[in-house]
Amino acid sequence: GFYTVYYRLSPKSGTGDVEKGSYTLTILKRQLSLELENREIDYGEAFVYGEVSGLPVDCTVSASGYTPGSDVGNYPLTAALTENSENYELVYTEAFLTVRVKPVTVTVYDAEVVYGEDVTLRYTANGLFVNDELYLYSDYSAGKGVGEYPISIRPDDNYDIDYNKAVVRVSQKPLNVFISDVTIEYGDTAPDKYDYTVT
Repeated sequence: GFYTVYYRLSPKSGTGDVEKGSYTLTILKRQLSLELENREIDYGEAFVYGEVSGLPVDCTVSASGYTPGSDVGNYPLTAALTENSENYELVYTEAFLTVRVKPVTVTVYDAEVVYGEDVTLRYTANGLFVNDELYLYSDYSAGKGVGEYPISIRPDDNYDIDYNKAVVRVSQKPLNVFISDVTIEYGDTAPDKYDYTVT
């Protein structure tokens, strides 16, 4: 801060004029140096830098732009004094929080459908963050032929996904066909088409 200092000087001999005046005293902030260290966490975890030692006042360290659930990547670390900041200036080294890809184990379930039906793909997963969801897909769509269609999981940049093999299994659709009786007279030609119903 800035302070005005007043002074008064008297002659040594006790005679003569007394000199009076003032000047400004400037007190600069004391510079504090902090060497930050890089940190790593898995995707979705809360970030806590830990205790900072070696400073006469307390400070906090945070990762700029990061909250639990932020994407995988690097986030700059920033430090700030929590007290007496008017008297100190904090200078810190560059460091980063690295958010790593999180391993997740997924169980994908086989799906059984009859030809022509829609399918719902299901899974369970351990380790997903809060409301995160994974996207399952298959080449199967209603109307595709009988057989097996592999189920896959779309890659996610925030997860290292480990999952089992599973399929959509399409079975034949049972049909009941009722053909109507046809009566003709002797010598008549049989009809080209016959009436029938399917259930």
